Amino acid sequence: MDFDGAIQADTNWKLKLFNYSRGKLTGKVDRQALRTLGNDKLCALGQWLYGGGRRYSPEPQFQKLLEAHSAFHASAAAIGAMVEGGRASEAEKLLN
Repeated sequence: MDFDGAIQADTNWKLKLFNYSRGKLTGKVDRQALRTLGNDKLCALGQWLYGGGRRYSPEPQFQKLLEAHSAFHASAAAIGAMVEGGRASEAEKLLN
């Protein structure tokens, strides 16, 4: 598992949403991508967490990681929906 790459992929979404909220992206973020973004089981880290990483599930740190990862995806999807819904300034405040 390339943890650095997986974390970077999720971090890139935050940057993309920030730029999108500020009107710095051309076009719109793909609605399907936003729906996918809300599912924490689809990215590389999520696939590991819900797959091979489950062997660490007895560890308290694993549960914290699982919860933080899920919360990140839920927040990112909500922020994307705000931008799509014309509430970019509100979304930008949350991103900051």
